[in-house]
Amino acid sequence: MPPSTMRWDSLAMNLQGTLMLPGAPHYERSRRVWNGMIDRRPAAIAVCANRADVAATLRFAAEAGLNVTVRGGGHSVGGLPIQENTLLIDLAGMRAVDIDARHGRASVAGGALWRDFDAVAGAFGLATTGGLISSTGVGGLTLGGGIGWLVRKYGLASDNLLAAEVVLASSEVVRASDDRHTDLFRALRGGGFRLGVVTQFDFKLHPVSTVLAGGLWCKAERAAEVLRAFRALSQTAPDELTMVAIATVAPPAPFVPPSLHGKPVVVIACCWCGDVESGERTLAPLRAELRAELDQVAPQSYTTWQVSHDPTAPHGLRNYWRSTCLRRLDDAAIDWIAEHCVKLPTPMSMIHVHHLAGAVARGSDDDAAGELRRNPYVVNVIATWPSPQDDSAAIEWVCRCGDGFAGQHPRRAYVNFSGADSTDADVAFDERVLAHLRRVKREYDPAALFG
Repeated sequence: MPPSTMRWDSLAMNLQGTLMLPGAPHYERSRRVWNGMIDRRPAAIAVCANRADVAATLRFAAEAGLNVTVRGGGHSVGGLPIQENTLLIDLAGMRAVDIDARHGRASVAGGALWRDFDAVAGAFGLATTGGLISSTGVGGLTLGGGIGWLVRKYGLASDNLLAAEVVLASSEVVRASDDRHTDLFRALRGGGFRLGVVTQFDFKLHPVSTVLAGGLWCKAERAAEVLRAFRALSQTAPDELTMVAIATVAPPAPFVPPSLHGKPVVVIACCWCGDVESGERTLAPLRAELRAELDQVAPQSYTTWQVSHDPTAPHGLRNYWRSTCLRRLDDAAIDWIAEHCVKLPTPMSMIHVHHLAGAVARGSDDDAAGELRRNPYVVNVIATWPSPQDDSAAIEWVCRCGDGFAGQHPRRAYVNFSGADSTDADVAFDERVLAHLRRVKREYDPAALFG
């Protein structure tokens, strides 16, 4: 049935939330996501208020022969939740966060953002591994694995997932965990897209309050030296230390020395989650070796650190990313980054090198996050720019730079850092994981309602 002839009123009457069609107030704003490159028009947007709304929307879509997509926080780089002529389930009306401090658990609604989670959990001095940008959705990050500042000590976001409430394509509501719907639960932990609508996530919580965190800023002409020091410390660092090496352009911010304004820099961003004095001792040799032009590392609240990178990812700019998982950060990779970090296409473009290992490597081998366990580094090449006229140049730079890391082994991408290039999803998982995901898809969504 063509979207224009559907009885949308029958769905609207069954929702406690809101149904938006093209031309309705707020439809244009609601179809937009974080990445300004994404410009697609769903047939309708159902802003659901609860799991009953989700189930009603799925029943309607199945009867109408419409594919369904799901948006949590809307931070997908490739804009996967926004597709042409689909029925979009928007979970923005479901953002509750409930904390059971006594048992160290959190129940989080499917549309919550990490800023929602951190604000509530942080009031109890608790946290779990969350996104690097606070406007990221809890659901999307967790279903893709989930890298954050606590990743080496406490594992991926998906490692901390204890259970999930899922509304299936059939509109049945199930609870997936280690002992119920186990195959589905394994798939959700790192590969959980297009399998159902997760309306509630239950997480393990950890005591986290003060962290030793900040950046060591060095001029980009020292990039190879800085990255070798980063590599050396990453090979011996305790699990309490998570680091990201960031090649970027220094903004004209008050905290940045004028001599760095507008200049390419390499920043070693650090987060030590543990005894502050031990962290100071661990970082002392790195600080002494680098003699950074700007040293921001200091004790601060974890919730403050969690929002500190938000200015680097404003809503609505155009983005194109390419990620590669690396078994080793060898000299060739370091030299390649050093060459390209002085050729960033725009002031907000970046190259990130994430150090994993630690608790990530010790996580379960039964879920879909295997590539993050086997590869201690993830390189993410990011172009960010405001104008469509610069699309070609920015994308070409990302592809050229990203191709430089493919020589170590067949390329594997981190699914949450995958852009609009469809091949990224194809290389995010090995054949064993892909086979499992296909089996789960056939069992729980046999008609491919979720595409």
